[in-house]
Amino acid sequence: MTKRLLGLLLVVFATVIVIPTFVTKTEAANTEEYDIGDAITYAEKNWDNGRGLCAQFVSECLNYGGVDAYGMRVVDLYNELLAKEYGKSYKLTLTNGKSGSIRMSDNEGKVKKGDPIFYFCNVCENFEHVVLCNGVNSNGYIQDYAHNKAHNGKKQTYTYGHCGSDNWTIYSISIDNGDTLKTPEVKSISGTAKGVEIKWDAVKFAESYNVYRKEPGSKWTVFKDVKDNSYIDTTAKNGKTYIYTVRACNEKTMSGFKPSAEYKFVDKIDFVSIGASKNGVKLVWNKNSAATSYYIYRSVNGGKWVRYAVVKGNTKTTYTDTAVESGKTYRYRVRGMAGSSVGCYDSTGVGINFVDTPVLKSIKNTKDGISLKWGSVKGATGYRVYRRTTTDKGWTYLGVIKGTTYNDKKVQNDVTYRYTVRAVFKNSLSAFESGLVLKHIKTPEITSIISVDNGLSIEWEEVSGVSGYYLYRKAEGEKNWTRIATVRNGNEYVDTNVNDGVEYTYTVKAFFDKTVSAYNTDGVTFKYLRKNENEIEAPDTDTESDDID
Repeated sequence: MTKRLLGLLLVVFATVIVIPTFVTKTEAANTEEYDIGDAITYAEKNWDNGRGLCAQFVSECLNYGGVDAYGMRVVDLYNELLAKEYGKSYKLTLTNGKSGSIRMSDNEGKVKKGDPIFYFCNVCENFEHVVLCNGVNSNGYIQDYAHNKAHNGKKQTYTYGHCGSDNWTIYSISIDNGDTLKTPEVKSISGTAKGVEIKWDAVKFAESYNVYRKEPGSKWTVFKDVKDNSYIDTTAKNGKTYIYTVRACNEKTMSGFKPSAEYKFVDKIDFVSIGASKNGVKLVWNKNSAATSYYIYRSVNGGKWVRYAVVKGNTKTTYTDTAVESGKTYRYRVRGMAGSSVGCYDSTGVGINFVDTPVLKSIKNTKDGISLKWGSVKGATGYRVYRRTTTDKGWTYLGVIKGTTYNDKKVQNDVTYRYTVRAVFKNSLSAFESGLVLKHIKTPEITSIISVDNGLSIEWEEVSGVSGYYLYRKAEGEKNWTRIATVRNGNEYVDTNVNDGVEYTYTVKAFFDKTVSAYNTDGVTFKYLRKNENEIEAPDTDTESDDID
């Protein structure tokens, strides 16, 4: 009775319920030293030696192959392998649900020759058996080496009745050793400044990669011994459609391959020009016949590149960025697109230090030239002034100044000038307006004032190209000028509305249509002394109050 109880306790202890814990890590430690051939050789010689149970046998096979994992119980061996990160655990598919054999085609990538296979009983909820995979037979079913349920490596792996039922979950631990390389999958294909860049995930134990390319319907060409997990195809031709694939390689083997989707190559597109316009930054680039649209990328003040706009079709090759701020630096790239295929681009792009267009506020004649005034622009470090006449073929640069006013003294009477201004920011210039136009009219100077019988006679120098003159006067004690006459013929006028002994100051403006000259702000002063007291009263003159300033 005591012996039976002791035996029962040992059985219970040996079958402690341990639910498997699955490790998701794919990187294994020291598994490159695992020699599958050595492990299989040991299994072939010792599968029926009668020493120990299944867990000990498989442990010894793995140890002989170079894997430092050991377990007297199945569950111990299972957890020992995972705890030391020798591989990844996979749940295998059986031909009949929870019973039957294991077909390799149903478990692609989960198990291979040299991997341990573990039986978990769903009835007693415990690991009960482990075998060593010996590849597949001619029918595609996995064969194994087993110990206490002895298999010689040629028998098909199958479930068996346990706890009164064939009810198993079967797991493998796939141990990587470089004999089998994972098939690389192309992650992305895109254009760069140098050509088509292909990227893929790195494959464990791969020493290099072969990159293959073909056009649809043609044969593969290969670019060998690529050390990184990316490659730039510099031989691609604009408008050609390509398919790429990658195979991992080492001294032992070469992986399979999986072709990528078709990719249409759109070559690098060059900019024709970049410049400031009144509405923003205008870009112009060369047309690419292979493109179906264009992507515009933008960087602000040296920041990260952002895909900023899409220009549909390939005939429109201009874009104006209106969302720009004066005093900021912008860089642009353009890429041609062909459906989902992303074309090449110039990594440097083109740049501009953008500054707004100055607005001319006023233009007028001065005594010694033509005066301009414009609004200040944010970020501007200076302003360039330009002018042209009606006969000039282009603008003449007059100079750069720091302020917002300019007086052009190198002008000629009776010549019409057009002016415009561009803001300066670092090495860039703003756009410019069509400008303001003004005919320069020389300021008439009074040449004489004399008393005559009926008043004061004022004479001034004649100015060519004008329609007439405005004569202004202010009596002593008055602050403002009053326009007293408009003279359309001649260059003199008699002011009869004067009083004896009063000083009067006169000045003159010449005019042409609505354009007027400057005037002498000091004017010329003269005291009127009546000569004939019985003289009849002077008639009314053309008087008009005018603050000439």
